Amino acid sequence: MNKIKSIFVYGTLRPDDNSSAPWTLSFSKSLVFKKCFFPHGIMFHDEFPVVSLLYKNIHACSANGDKGHHDINLFDEEIDTESDLYKLYNELNCNGIVGYVATIDDSLLTNNNDTDEEEFDRLFKEKLIEADEIEEYPQLYERSIIKVHPIIDDHSTTSHITTTTTTTTTTTHKYDKENHIYCYIYHIQNCNREKIIRSGNWLTRHLK
Repeated sequence: MNKIKSIFVYGTLRPDDNSSAPWTLSFSKSLVFKKCFFPHGIMFHDEFPVVSLLYKNIHACSANGDKGHHDINLFDEEIDTESDLYKLYNELNCNGIVGYVATIDDSLLTNNNDTDEEEFDRLFKEKLIEADEIEEYPQLYERSIIKVHPIIDDHSTTSHITTTTTTTTTTTHKYDKENHIYCYIYHIQNCNREKIIRSGNWLTRHLK
């Protein structure tokens, strides 16, 4: 079984969040972060940041299942090209999602090969339960497997929220297409779609 060992965070769980969320600092403890890009999502600004996935087969982890790891082999990257989300993504020239892959800090382990894997699994389970509580999974957010890519060079333009009356410029990101990381993401498929953050970067939500 190929285990999921990290979480892709894009909003108030990312370590550089600028919304003053009360849980950001405590969640970041015991984690290390790598900036990554997820090309197959669209970000909305509801009360909190929300991502919806463009995948055709959403593999949400069962709320009644194990709170730990799930099999990477469940992942399916097929895009639903007939969905309203996909059409919206293309009509508004959306640019995927910028965030961080969060995983357990190896320095917390004992460097004992016989016990480190078990210790990592234990710590990651604890962190996943913490994230589930913050994101109100499964009552509010779903949790699914996605594939993200490390960002090589981050270029941002000036404005990133689109409403029914406002248009903005776009953002592009250079990322490593050859390398990828499987991870969890918290998402809502049927969220309020009034405000769209086309850049997919939560930190630029207020720019005009």
